[in-house]
Amino acid sequence: MATYVFSDVHGHAAPLRRLLNRIAPSDDDRFFCLGDMVDRGPAPLDVVELVRTLPNVTVLMGNHEDLMLGWMHDQSNYMSLADWTLNGGNVTRVGIMRLTPWARVSLVEWFDSLPAYAVCTVRDRIYVLVHAGILPYAGERRTWDEDALRELLDGMDRQDLMWIREPFWEAPTGLMDGTGAGPIVIAGHTPTRFLMHMDAACDRPVLDDDGICQSVRVGDPDSCGGARDKWNVDSGCAGGAAFGKVVTAVIDIFLNPILESLPKMENGGTGFAGSLISFCAVLVEFILTALVLFLIIKAINKAKDAKKKPEAPAAPTTKECPYCLSQIPIKATRCPHCTSEVK
Repeated sequence: MATYVFSDVHGHAAPLRRLLNRIAPSDDDRFFCLGDMVDRGPAPLDVVELVRTLPNVTVLMGNHEDLMLGWMHDQSNYMSLADWTLNGGNVTRVGIMRLTPWARVSLVEWFDSLPAYAVCTVRDRIYVLVHAGILPYAGERRTWDEDALRELLDGMDRQDLMWIREPFWEAPTGLMDGTGAGPIVIAGHTPTRFLMHMDAACDRPVLDDDGICQSVRVGDPDSCGGARDKWNVDSGCAGGAAFGKVVTAVIDIFLNPILESLPKMENGGTGFAGSLISFCAVLVEFILTALVLFLIIKAINKAKDAKKKPEAPAAPTTKECPYCLSQIPIKATRCPHCTSEVK
């Protein structure tokens, strides 16, 4: 029996189907989909249908499914719609609204039922599976089993499990001891290219020789008995990092030459340079998001203005005296200035 984990397919059904044909899973194999099946790609509902047909599959909630449900449960909330649309949700929304009412309700109920995490054991190693990551554990050292991990994860905020980034990738999980014993956390959500701008120790470059993202193992092996306590399986191969790649490209082109001129820290940390990268990444993403939102609102207002009927001009209240050219009331029959009779 084999165990397969994948994440962030983002509507790209054809590549997923080719991958499944290549591995030719058996009925005894099991799959874990870590969420973000929808949005951005051309066929999000085909991805959902394909994932649901996999043998022994466990599907987790991703942040894009969370965005989708936010609007599906309150379709009068235009801020939820704008947020979802900015994150590539339009193709998913169009596909869902084309379903029959019964199929639409059934699909939303299935999404609502998705868990935010899973725990499994493979060859005596326990794995925690989440979409984005977990908050680092700061309690006393202990021996973990599946039940103890479920209890820990039940106490975490579901939004963190679906949305977290830097606090997870830049710090030890706190679940693995100094001998390398303990669970490994597998997550997606953050394309591995983003790890270049975080204080994350990876087992290999996040980009291959062709400049393509590849999955990596993350963590400090010196403090974990040579092991890595986190694995990132979002290599961005399905286009899920399309918006992020714009941010990264801007940083690489304009910011890295500046950073290279800064003095290096003796301990090898990122220090000011790393903080500057993180700040600029957030700033650029905010500016791009604000620009897109501005263009959407501008287009909506323009469409509303086009539907408005032009107002009729106001009826005149005065007229000109043909003799002295003075302005007199519209109903006047004699000019009060020159006393001439007027029509």
